[in-house]
Amino acid sequence: MNATANQVVRRTASALVPDPARQYEPFGLTDLQQAYLFGRSEGIELGGVSTFFFLEVDLRRLDWDRLEDAVNTVVARHGMLRAVMTEDGEQRVLPEVGRYLLDRLDLADLTGDEARQRCAERSAELAGQVFDPLRWPLFQLAVTGLPGGVTRLHVGVDALVMDAWSTAQFFAELTRTYGGSTPQPAPLELTFRDYVQHLRAKEAEPAYAEARSYWLERIDTLPPGPELPLSADPSTIGRPDFAHLTATVPPQQWDRFKEHAAAAGVTPSAALAAAYAETLARWSGNPHFTLTLLFFNRSPVHPEVSSVLGNFSATTLLEVDTRGEDGFAERGRRLQRQLWSDLEHSAFSGVQVLRELATRGGSARAGRAPVVFASTLNFSSGESAASTALTDHLVALTGEGHEISSMIRTPQVWLDHQVIEDAEGLRLNWDHVLQLLPSHLVGSMFASYHRLVQQLCDEPDAWERRPVVQLSESEMAPRLRANDTAAPPADGLLHHGFEKAAAARPDATALVCGDRSLSYAELDARAEALADRIAEHTGTGREQLVAVMLPKGSEQVVAAVAALKAGTAYVPVAADLPAERARRTVELSGVALVVTDASVRAGHPWLADFPVLDVAETGGGQKAGTDGRPATGVPRQVARSGDVAYVIFTSGSTGEPKGVVIEHRAALTTLNDVGRRFGIT
Repeated sequence: MNATANQVVRRTASALVPDPARQYEPFGLTDLQQAYLFGRSEGIELGGVSTFFFLEVDLRRLDWDRLEDAVNTVVARHGMLRAVMTEDGEQRVLPEVGRYLLDRLDLADLTGDEARQRCAERSAELAGQVFDPLRWPLFQLAVTGLPGGVTRLHVGVDALVMDAWSTAQFFAELTRTYGGSTPQPAPLELTFRDYVQHLRAKEAEPAYAEARSYWLERIDTLPPGPELPLSADPSTIGRPDFAHLTATVPPQQWDRFKEHAAAAGVTPSAALAAAYAETLARWSGNPHFTLTLLFFNRSPVHPEVSSVLGNFSATTLLEVDTRGEDGFAERGRRLQRQLWSDLEHSAFSGVQVLRELATRGGSARAGRAPVVFASTLNFSSGESAASTALTDHLVALTGEGHEISSMIRTPQVWLDHQVIEDAEGLRLNWDHVLQLLPSHLVGSMFASYHRLVQQLCDEPDAWERRPVVQLSESEMAPRLRANDTAAPPADGLLHHGFEKAAAARPDATALVCGDRSLSYAELDARAEALADRIAEHTGTGREQLVAVMLPKGSEQVVAAVAALKAGTAYVPVAADLPAERARRTVELSGVALVVTDASVRAGHPWLADFPVLDVAETGGGQKAGTDGRPATGVPRQVARSGDVAYVIFTSGSTGEPKGVVIEHRAALTTLNDVGRRFGIT
């Protein structure tokens, strides 16, 4: 993805001339920096935290004083390591700062358990900190001495001053300086300030106006973010806590993935984004949604641009549609075409699009796309510092060490996926808000995503099939138990259970509606009377349909039972449906009769075109005789177990009402099964 982004910016790049005389003057923030600074504010949804990267590695034989010297050497060369924000929402580089001091704690003399406990407490404190953006420094290196000659190095970086690429460059230069085996690089002429000023100047160019028009034309049709099963309303969460998940795809598997992607005509980043989208869709209430994509945006406008530290990242919004039966490769190609089109117009950033959405109002979710995909694949040459994982640079300080933990937190983001390629293969990282997306839920999602990626590595045919996001056996077991609805088919009619209850407990309460109630005997008598009237209209033809179009209340229930007693099937039609839709439902169902009342008829004058029975015209009920015919002698059709009990009309995929037919046997089987499972009698 970043290779594509770089190709786009190369086509639109124009030369930049450094302005060293003004390097220490305040300058504006990029769109993403503005979002990060605003997002950390207290009192806004999922705010109160900074965009913060935190990494811990254990190293042997680390010289603390030598490391501190190396840090100060690198700080002196790179202005953004001396940057702070200003009161009026800008940023500036401090010409001079005091010596940077490592935060040191030596626990080497403690027992192993005591040291681990103290170190864990220290790690939690360091990982949770929020730097004051007005004060230097906006990064931290801390060292903790552990028993056995091990140092735990804790590193925290505020994304206001560096993105992942710049952080990798910082670590790489720090390692070279610590080692002392290579000459110090020459001072840089170009500054991050120069680059930001260049970006702002380009907003007056035609390409920016074209990009803005592109997004404003699409903005009203962009879907919201994935509708994931949240455990809380984001607005009720105070300061969010974040959890981190990671998995690695070994080099050989990852090589096969890239080969399959190339054969399919899809970049590795686009293929992974497609797999991520399929996984999200498995748990999302909407298969058509918008993701935020984070990409590196270093336009090659100066020979030194790749050496400058700063937050060059930008965002774009990616519309994803997982509907349809296409194979994975075609879905990946479709996503890639959309991505390329979006990146061609990324001069108007994702942050700006979200601001525009927010000003237009709409739903409570307007102005945000809180699920993120960030890929670092192929954004640089193999010689670039950023082509190696961050951990590798720090381990290279001594050559003996390993990663302990890492995490990224971003305000207003629910789920953040980072893709990193290193010597160990492909690393997949997810960071999520704990209070919003519980660990067990995200754990299942992440495991399923990892399995899908592995399947795409190992099975060439998987690229041609419609992707199926699979759950593990342990995850499937409770679902299989819950869906094990095997039960003997019922034999009888849906309303017979009610009639048995009316005979056994006539005075018991059967229905409560507001401050009114009906006993079983009262409800049965009223249904019998209405069933007579229905039978007078419908006769004895089999499986005739009767529409029940009444306001919610006792009469609606009486009418449904009466239709069944009359040997017909009922079609519920909501009384508050728009007139045209209600009429279309009645027309499509081909009902022989509409049971309604005066209030509904007044609101739907088209009912005059259909046979109508007003429930108010029904007299008092009479009990049926022993032969199944009512005492009044009105003949009724006797339904059978396989006959239709009711028909429910839904909107259908085209908006045209579509009927779903339910037989007595099927409905009764379901009711009996629910009764057994939950002890309902």
